[in-house]
Parts: sequence; structure tokens; C-alpha cells
Amino acid sequence: RAELTYQLDTQRQISTPAFTVTLSWSNLGAVARKAPSCRERARGVKLGREKVILRNVSGIARPGELIALMGASGAGKTTLLNVLANQNVSALYVDGSVRLNGMEVLGKSLGGAAAYVQQEDLFVGTLKVREHLRFHAALRMGSEFSMAEKMARVEQVMGDMGLHKCEDTVIGIPGKIKGISGGEKKRLAFASADRK
Repeated sequence: RAELTYQLDTQRQISTPAFTVTLSWSNLGAVARKAPSCRERARGVKLGREKVILRNVSGIARPGELIALMGASGAGKTTLLNVLANQNVSALYVDGSVRLNGMEVLGKSLGGAAAYVQQEDLFVGTLKVREHLRFHAALRMGSEFSMAEKMARVEQVMGDMGLHKCEDTVIGIPGKIKGISGGEKKRLAFASADRK
């Protein structure tokens, strides 16, 4: 088990264990209940029809692999990611198996072990890159971390994601405020999904 150590000052260090994760899923299914149409409501129908979004989906993501989810619009790509990360699934009936290093995790929070970048970037476009990451660090890193540790993590993430050259640039609002490039926005979104 490897360990990464970040030097904060001459008196204190924080260590983050580095570990590998294998995520596997088998026979995943997801069903959503569609709202009844106006015509159905007029006839007194209270529950809408069920819509199968995922049916018997299986796969595995091993350390060091890059996986591409491809399919037509509405094929269930985002639903699969939501089910795997246990995000935005309250309106779905989900069955099957999701395993993290062999342990069943379906319906449980994966905490810092898994995250994904949302399809749509959700940023406050008037903030600068560094301000955005400081805000995220302040919200996401608990009270067990000092402000100096949080800011050290911001610096480390900016370096890892190649964001130092745009750290003082506003994120921007498409069509209104010129900001960072599309690639920089994706890297910033990925950095924002980074846990602790």
C-alpha cells in the first residue's frame, strides 16, 4: 500500500493513502415511473407507466483503464453513471449488483472512492478558477482540516490538473462573459469532483 505525503510546513504533514479500486457491476436494471399524461389524469389514472432505462447491464472498471460509455441520446449512459455513483436515483427502482473491490455497494454512498463529472458544467461563471476551488475545498473538506491544509490541497489539485496558468481567470458564462477554455472547464469540473 503506497502512501503520498504532502509537506504543508516544517511542523505538520498530511498523508493520503493511495489505493486501487476495481468497480464492477452486473445485471443492473433501472426502471422509472413516467408521470401520467393529461389524458390519463383526466381519466383518473394516478400512476404513470413504467419505463425501463437499464436492463441487465454488466461491466468492470479496473485501475489504470479508461472506459468510454457510448450510445444514442436516451440510451441510459447518465443513468448508469448515476446508479454506479448512487447519485440522483431516488425516483428509480434499481436492482442488480455493484461491487467495489468485491464488496457489494449498490445503494450506498461511495464517498471519496468514485465521482464523475456532470454532463453540464455547473459553475458560478463570475468566480475565478482559484476562488471556485477554494470554495469547494471549504465546503467539502471537513473541520478536521485546517484552512492551511485546505489551501494546500487547492494548490496540489491545481497543479495536478494543469490549472495554474488560468487560476486568476474568471470561469465565464457562455455568450455573456469570456472565460476559460472548454478543456480548462472540463479539468476544473474534474478537479471539483475530487474528494479531499
